[in-house]
Amino acid sequence: MKTLQHYGNRSDKLNGSNAVTNDATTIAWASILGHGSLGGHQFLRLRRVGRHTVHFLCKTLLLIIDIEPDVRPDPLHQMKMIRRTMELRNMGFYTMRFYEHEILTYPNQVKKLIQNRAEILAMKQQYRLRAY
Repeated sequence: MKTLQHYGNRSDKLNGSNAVTNDATTIAWASILGHGSLGGHQFLRLRRVGRHTVHFLCKTLLLIIDIEPDVRPDPLHQMKMIRRTMELRNMGFYTMRFYEHEILTYPNQVKKLIQNRAEILAMKQQYRLRAY
C-alpha cells in the first residue's frame, strides 16, 4: 500500500529524515522540475512515502527524486540508502538520486536524465494500459 503525506515547503528536517530544503533542492524545484511540472508530469515537493520522506515525487509515474548531501557517506549510511531504495522499489516506486554538486554544477544534464526516465516510465505505463 502506497502511503503519501504532504509536508509543504519546510526548511527543517522532517521526522528525522534527510529531506532538507537547501540551494540544491531549490534549484531542482525551480529550474529542473519547473516548479512542479516537467514534460507534462506533475511533481510534488517533500512528500512522505511509507515511512520515508522524499524530496520530489511524481505520483503518476511513481518516480521519486532525492538529493543527497555532498558529504561522503559512511558505509552505514550507504546501507540505509540501499535498504530505503529497496523498500520504495517494493512499493512500486522508481528512485533517482543525485548529489547536491550535480544539481548545482550540471542542472541541464540532471534535467535531461530525469526527462529521459520520465519518458521511459510513461511509455511503460502506456504499454501496460494497452495490454489490458
